[in-house]
Amino acid sequence: MKTLFPPRHPYGRTRHGMALVITVIILALITIMVLGFADMVRNETAASGAHLDRARAQGYSQMGVNMVTGVLRNHTTDGTKVWASQPGALILPVETASGSSLIRLGRRLPLHSGLPGSAALALAADDPLAPANLNVQTFNDQSPVTHVITDQQTDPNDSTSPVATLPLRWIYVRQDGTLEESESPVLTNSANPIVGRFAWWADAESSKININTAWKRNGSSGGTGVKSPFTTSHPASINLLSLTNYGMTVDMVDRMHAAIAPDPYDFSTVKRFFNSTRELRNLDDGAGSFTTVLNRAKFEITHYNHEPDTTFFNEPRIVLTTDKTKAAGRPFIDIKKDGATEIWDPIAHTDATKLADTIDLLNSYLKRTDWPVAPDSNFQAKYYANKPERLTQLSLNIINYVRSKESVGESVTKAVVPLRGEQAAGGRFQLMEVATSDIAFIGITRSPKITEMGLWVAASASSGTTYQAKYKLEVHLPKNFGLDQIDLTKLNLFLSASGTGLSGSPTETAITAAEIEGGNAILTAGGYASITRTSTATLTGTRPTTVSLRYAISRTRRLDVAPLGTAASCTLDGTGVAEKDIHSIEVDDPRVNTHRNDWKKRDYGNSFGKENDGTVGGVAIRTLGKATTTTPKQDTNASGVITDTSLYMPAPAGSTGNASGQVDSVGELGYIHTGMESGAGAGVPWRTLHLQPNEDAATMVPDWAFMDLFTVPVDVPDRAKGMFAPHSTSTAGRININSQVQPYGDALQVSSPLERSLPLVALLAGVAAPTSTNSSETISIAKARTIAKNIYNRTLAAKGKKYGYADAYDSPGEIVEIAGVADGGEESEAVVRGIANLVTTRGSVFMVYSIGQALKQTRNGNLVITAESRQQTMLERYADPSATGVTRFRRLEYQPLTP
Repeated sequence: MKTLFPPRHPYGRTRHGMALVITVIILALITIMVLGFADMVRNETAASGAHLDRARAQGYSQMGVNMVTGVLRNHTTDGTKVWASQPGALILPVETASGSSLIRLGRRLPLHSGLPGSAALALAADDPLAPANLNVQTFNDQSPVTHVITDQQTDPNDSTSPVATLPLRWIYVRQDGTLEESESPVLTNSANPIVGRFAWWADAESSKININTAWKRNGSSGGTGVKSPFTTSHPASINLLSLTNYGMTVDMVDRMHAAIAPDPYDFSTVKRFFNSTRELRNLDDGAGSFTTVLNRAKFEITHYNHEPDTTFFNEPRIVLTTDKTKAAGRPFIDIKKDGATEIWDPIAHTDATKLADTIDLLNSYLKRTDWPVAPDSNFQAKYYANKPERLTQLSLNIINYVRSKESVGESVTKAVVPLRGEQAAGGRFQLMEVATSDIAFIGITRSPKITEMGLWVAASASSGTTYQAKYKLEVHLPKNFGLDQIDLTKLNLFLSASGTGLSGSPTETAITAAEIEGGNAILTAGGYASITRTSTATLTGTRPTTVSLRYAISRTRRLDVAPLGTAASCTLDGTGVAEKDIHSIEVDDPRVNTHRNDWKKRDYGNSFGKENDGTVGGVAIRTLGKATTTTPKQDTNASGVITDTSLYMPAPAGSTGNASGQVDSVGELGYIHTGMESGAGAGVPWRTLHLQPNEDAATMVPDWAFMDLFTVPVDVPDRAKGMFAPHSTSTAGRININSQVQPYGDALQVSSPLERSLPLVALLAGVAAPTSTNSSETISIAKARTIAKNIYNRTLAAKGKKYGYADAYDSPGEIVEIAGVADGGEESEAVVRGIANLVTTRGSVFMVYSIGQALKQTRNGNLVITAESRQQTMLERYADPSATGVTRFRRLEYQPLTP
């Protein structure tokens, strides 16, 4: 029987089953692919969102840098406004300032996003509204453990205390770009939610030690035997040995310097400078010593800084040099004739017009009444009241000091001929070889001085009206006046005597050994020589009882003229008085001998050849060792009595004691005499510019303010100019004495203030600080720490005063008002000379630490951090050398910080 259907294929069931399996597999693969693609889309979306959040966080962090740049651009580019800086702040004129008030500091403008309030500081660290903390521990630098900005502890005396935090107020960013400073922002505004926040703080690199320019004090030596060849004013004198508490050694200090500039160590052989402080680690020898010092000192050191080197009038400082090449395009003591290589001879080497212009420039400052530290006062009223043309004397003294510092001197004697001339009221200075009127001027230079004069006339005529006369004088070579000795026979003698019926003027010839008492022609420093020239005088009529004398000593030209104007009156003894017993006239201060009234008639006898000891009316002419009686006061020592400590002139250029042949420090202005009147009136003996706490009225401009007008030449090899003189308009390596960190160093704002006084220790350690018992004493590191704290906290000396803005230093010179700096009398000005050219009150390089966070505001009013960016950015402000009056900014360094 046949079936209706054919038989099935024996494999049919299997074939249809496999199709089903394949279908299922394909569907599974498609599903996996779809799911994978969906997951990939989700991951890519999340990744792109995270990337976007990171970009937003970086942008918010950059906003902190932009804030600092904007503040600097707004407040430090106007040449009519003065400014100063400190870590975390600018010091500026008051907002309503105008006119001369624009150069008076009156307020502090923060360079940070704000110090959190007490409520915010009390929040837990994981609270979404907790303040930012810039100083977090780093994870990429754990050997040893260190923090981003400082490892300084909250209690330096307790090694177990925690490392200081640097909390900052957040600036919140809403979706529409609105910035909000509230520490309790509204978190329920869904229409305009918070999308980010940022915080920033700007450090002042000028308040740190520059490891590329600092080294050690001149003359110090270490384990390597390396000697520093630099002068006291060179930034290399900032003493890295102040870091000894952090593990720094003399050998390490020398290795650092040699890594930059090997033998001869004067930066002429610069290999490369450190591009960051972190590069110090490359000098580690396996013991990790530099790494340890770096971590401990990171808050105190930098690799780059500079300051504008302008006055508080925002004008370029005058370089104390007569050499145009050393001025580097800045104003200077421009008095040399074109082509002149020396400066000792006023007539041969000095351009009269340039000299008059320079005197006018200096006098213009001395007449100013807009000194920020003492408005409405000036040096005119202080020293030469009602005699404006007499200011020229002070300016001449400054110019002559610079000449003496830069000159080798006359070839035989090494003396420097003083500038001399006349200036009528309302006129300009006229350089002259001979000037003996009451409007005449003469400066002070390296040369011997006439300190006593007299005349003996025989009882009877030798012929007619001709009488034998003996012209007697004393020549003194002060001990520290730049010359170890001088051969008196190389000097000519000018002598003039006149009186009623009497006249005498011997031929001007060289001094002979026979004319010198004792016959010794060599006058050594500190010595007095008695010289008698036997000649004649004409006498008609009755013998007068007084005569007028003017004597001079010269070498090529006049070295000293006594007096300069009208001749000085001297007793002419009667015929019964022996030559050795005649009455003489003498001066107190050898520099103040240019006016007839500087010369005092002795009550008795004379003191030719020895220290003057005469009296007038029973009162000693010599005032050394007595109390000062003048206003402004005379130079006094630590005991408060008049001293001759500042009786000083520099040695010949290039010799021992003046190796640099140039002014090394603006502190040398403390040697400038302020008591001379030349031909116009009696002077005040033993009075120089006082670079000490000002004892005059607080309303009177202090002498130290004058230092701010000047700077000194610093010889920098071409290979190092980019570091030491960036852009040719700035000076690097100086220490900003406005070093108190804002707000973290202010005890009124924080309970555990940070302190940055170590750079001030580096400024002071090793500075010469001679005393009456030890002329070679220097400031130890321990003493430097004490003085540094006084500077940091503005602790005044017993007679110190605050000037200008109460909470910061307006001028570098204010440092002399601080306890321990220059409050030990005239001797203590040695400290000022050691540091005056190494301090500033502002800087042009800022390190900005910023943090930015991208945020998500949740529905329940919370904040979620979706990304964070921390960065460290070095900003530089500089004057464009190719565009006068143009200030530019640039970012020198950027480093993302990964906590």
